[in-house]
Amino acid sequence: MTMQPDERPPKNFVQQVLGQWPLASVLLGVAVGLAIVFTSHWRTGSTLIGRFAAITPP
Repeated sequence: MTMQPDERPPKNFVQQVLGQWPLASVLLGVAVGLAIVFTSHWRTGSTLIGRFAAITPP
C-alpha cells in the first residue's frame, strides 16, 4: 500500500508574482518607460524600456 504525499497549499498572488520576477521586472520597466514617454521624454523612456529588457536573464 503506497501513501500519497500531501498536496501543497495553493500559492497566493504575491508568491506567484515573486516566482515570475523576470517577467514582472520587464513589465514594470516597460510601464515606467511608457509613462515617461507619454510625458514627452521619448528618448529617456525608450532607453529605460531597453535597459529593463536587457537586464532580464534569458
